[in-house]
This record gives sequence, structure tokens and C-alpha cells, in this order.
Amino acid sequence: MGNFFYFFIAHLVLISSLATADSQPPQNSVTISGFEALGSGCPQGSVLHDISPDGQVITLIFSEYQLVKEGAKHAQGVHKSCRMKIQFEVPPGWAYAVNQLSVQGGVDLESGLAAVEQFTFWTGEDRRPQRIKPEIFRGPVVKDYSYTRKFNDDLRWSSCDKRKPQVHELVLDSTASIYPTCRNGRKALGVLTIDAMENLVTSVSKPKATFHSGLRWKRCR
Repeated sequence: MGNFFYFFIAHLVLISSLATADSQPPQNSVTISGFEALGSGCPQGSVLHDISPDGQVITLIFSEYQLVKEGAKHAQGVHKSCRMKIQFEVPPGWAYAVNQLSVQGGVDLESGLAAVEQFTFWTGEDRRPQRIKPEIFRGPVVKDYSYTRKFNDDLRWSSCDKRKPQVHELVLDSTASIYPTCRNGRKALGVLTIDAMENLVTSVSKPKATFHSGLRWKRCR
């Protein structure tokens, strides 16, 4: 197995369903008012966050979301998770929904190992978890990868107020695991990292990774 770390990028893209000039809020009108990240994949101080001026993309930059299975030292496998709570203020007259998740990255697993990534999200108004089909990798494998999950048939729009700004909360749970699939897998080596940027980076001392979340918008009716 190569001695490297991979980075990958995840996108939760919500782009307006209205094909008009006003299909998104005005520039700089959507702001992040609160952020919290908890879990072994995102310890305190390891995540930076930002939102684009057009309110379309939330960016989270990780420095600790990496899984490394070191042979028999981790005979039962390794697991990490992260829960992110993002509060953002929305101008009057707009609602949002989550539309798509796109993930790119890399994986290096010896024979006898598998890895799985799972994402679940919900909004503060709608506590029904939206579970996204997991991505599973089976060793032996060394590759870059990308996949997209779309759920246009089950958009869950936030509440909307025509008269005053609202603060919405988006909660994202993510888990990642490397685990043996047979006896020989207990001694096998494996690497997986969450969330990568466009360019793969190898042999770094302080890996960083980013998560991009877009927002799909529509006007109140």
C-alpha cells in the first residue's frame, strides 16, 4: 500500500428550481450566524467555515478527518464521525432545500478490507433524517473516486417568512469506517480521508480537506 494521504471534496448543492434572474438571494444577504462541529473526525479547532457571497456554497475546511488502519494494531478496523450544525441567516422571502451531495476523493485498501462513507442531514424545522446511500469501497483498491447522490424527488424546503429574516439550521452527520471483511483483513493496511479538494495531495504533514455545501433557493409564495 502506498504511503499517502488523500483529500476529497463533498458538495451539498441546492440550486434554485426557478430559472429566473432572481433565483437566489441578493449578494452577501445570506450569512453564517453560528457553527458547531463535534466528533472524532472534527475535533475542536479543526474546522474552518465560510459561505460564498451569492449564498450558494458553504465551505468547511477540515484538518483532522483522516482514517488510517495500521495492520494488526487496528485488527477490528477504524471509525470516525462528525456532526456539523450550521446556522445561517436568510433574508425575507426565501426558502432553501438540500438537493445533491457530490463527493470526490481517494482510497487505498489492501485485500481483506472495505471502507464505507455515510452522510445524513436534516434541517432545524424538519427533524426527519435524510439518509444518503452509502458509498462502499472494497480492497484491494487504490484509486481516486467521485460520486453524486441526488434527491430531487424528496426536497424538504425550509420555512419561509416574507416579512423578516430567519435563522435556519442545517445539521450534517458523516461517518467513515475501514473494517476487515475476512481474517486476513485484520492485518491489512488502509487509508481513507474526508473531505478532499480538487487536487490530490500526497505526503503532507498537516492534511487539510474541504466540504462544500450549496443551497437551493426559491421565493416564498
